[in-house]
Amino acid sequence: MIINFRYHIFTITAIFAALGLGILIGSSIIGHEGLLDEQRHIIKNISNDINNLKKENKSLTLGISTLEQKLTERDNLEKSIVSLLLTDYMKEEQLILIYNDLDQENINELSNYLKIMGTNFDLYDFQDFDRDSFSSEENNEFDRVITWNIDTSLSTHLDGLNINNTAILEYNKRDVLGLLFNIIEDFNKNGSSTN
Repeated sequence: MIINFRYHIFTITAIFAALGLGILIGSSIIGHEGLLDEQRHIIKNISNDINNLKKENKSLTLGISTLEQKLTERDNLEKSIVSLLLTDYMKEEQLILIYNDLDQENINELSNYLKIMGTNFDLYDFQDFDRDSFSSEENNEFDRVITWNIDTSLSTHLDGLNINNTAILEYNKRDVLGLLFNIIEDFNKNGSSTN
């Protein structure tokens, strides 16, 4: 069978006629109104999904707000209980606390607890710490030297200070309550140096 040019033209014409007929039938079945209805339906579904997401987001935001409020109340209660338990706990105890790389908020929180405990204390930033003035005889009256957030390599710089009868406590974490509990544990174990 020899395929000639007329056969190609007839085939191409039949394909385009079938395509045109399909488009004509499809558009008459769906019609312009059917297409608009389908678009309205899709838009309505998307709008409903957005509204549901907004409601869920509002609910989650309210839940987060409630949890934050409960955490704040719990934190305040914890601080109140600790304050009540520690009032005058280490009265007249003399402390020197040398800290490194801490937020002022942490330092203020610890200072407040030490005041509640009735403790006399001096705070030194390790970066500004003057070994020579600290080694003088007048500083030998302290009961405890506490290093806070000074790693072992830095705490070796404190060796050789004139703190003969002074207890030394090292705490290498940043949390205030952890340090406070370590101070209390050390005080309970070793007692007051002035007794």
